[in-house]
Amino acid sequence: MKLERFIQKAGLASRRKAAQMIESGRVRVNDQIVREFFLEVDEQKDLVQVDGKPIRLETKCYYLFHKPAGYLTTLKDPFQTPTINDFLEEHYQISQRVHPVGRLDKDTEGLLILTNDGDLTYKVLHPKMKVEKEYLAKVQGVPDEGDIKQFKKGMTLKQFSTSPALLEIKRRDGSFSWITIVIREGKKRQVKRMCSHIGHKVVYLRRIRVGTFDLTGIEKPGDLKELTKAQIEQFMVDNDI
Repeated sequence: MKLERFIQKAGLASRRKAAQMIESGRVRVNDQIVREFFLEVDEQKDLVQVDGKPIRLETKCYYLFHKPAGYLTTLKDPFQTPTINDFLEEHYQISQRVHPVGRLDKDTEGLLILTNDGDLTYKVLHPKMKVEKEYLAKVQGVPDEGDIKQFKKGMTLKQFSTSPALLEIKRRDGSFSWITIVIREGKKRQVKRMCSHIGHKVVYLRRIRVGTFDLTGIEKPGDLKELTKAQIEQFMVDNDI
């Protein structure tokens, strides 16, 4: 395995940052400073150190998390805004460092996959994989057939264009309505921007599904459950990724 890949898989940094660590002389292999990030290392035999500390490959772990509103989907915020990492550290003991697969806005609830598996993250998020993300939203007014057709066709917004999506009206609630939206990408604030584009502002949003994973077993915001490798493998099969 190439050295930069080893550092990435150990959960220490991205491959780009790992390469920077190596080039700056922060990495030793068998007590020798190396600056070649394409150096092949044996994870069983070679001792890799970063800043003098030995590193080992992490055991892959996977969780489903029902993100509560009020938390940023990041591990650290320079402005001290509460993050999902703060929530997890307060309520759970996760032995491995994990990251969220994708993001949800601070005021959005719902399903997040947490993992230290970069390959899974790539496959779930890359648009070519077309993994569905389903949302439940409460919006102002009631979308009409023209609005639904705009979602199906895809729309051009100020910030980006969207791929075809699905919108289904579930029920009316006074001057509001509850709808579900299914997209196959994950651009910044995409659902809210699409709804605003058709004149129906989102007042509540929850992600209820990513591919074949849903909120079963984590119905309450803040709930967390661990997944087995077999469940992840089945997820990959079910979603053809």
